Amino acid sequence: MTSDQILLVRSSWPVVATDGDTLAVRFYERLFEIDDGAARLFAGVDMTSQRKKLAQALAVVVSALDNP
Repeated sequence: MTSDQILLVRSSWPVVATDGDTLAVRFYERLFEIDDGAARLFAGVDMTSQRKKLAQALAVVVSALDNP
């Protein structure tokens, strides 16, 4: 990523992160829509917990964009 792209992601992340659950809900809805097989991978998974983990993982990725 370029430094401008990193800046853009980091500057927009706080807005997105304020409602991380909605982001994660939409992510999984779209994932399961485009790949119904993926939904089977999450059968029996506590999706509330899974969505929280996704939002936390994205926060780590955003913080480490310039230090892969």
